[in-house]
Amino acid sequence: MKVQEPEEETTDMQMAPMIDIVFQLIIFFMCATTFQKFERELKTNIPVMSQQIVERKMEDVVVRIDREGRIFVGNKQYVPDREWNIPELIAMLSRLKKFFPDQSVIIEADKEVEHQKVVAVLNACAAADISNISFVE
Repeated sequence: MKVQEPEEETTDMQMAPMIDIVFQLIIFFMCATTFQKFERELKTNIPVMSQQIVERKMEDVVVRIDREGRIFVGNKQYVPDREWNIPELIAMLSRLKKFFPDQSVIIEADKEVEHQKVVAVLNACAAADISNISFVE
């Protein structure tokens, strides 16, 4: 008895889908290169870096003296020592004067406050070499 051998199937590769993909790739690359060409031709004005030094400006420092004689700059309280010196305030004003030479100070004192407290703040401004001082009520 003779065994029949199965016939070999020939596998053919279909070329039509591969040709479709190749054409789609060609169209894609043609479009992509034309967009790059337009981007290169785009006229833009790029800002030039300035060599000018920008002057920093500081707002006025407001020193408040309340009815009890407490001295505040912002939310920080400064306490004078026995000789009515305020070293922390002098240090803070000196740092500001170093970075902002035209720094100004506004003293906002209560009407009922002792004059010695106002003089202590004026002395702190003088020690920090700040001469631009204003008073407000």
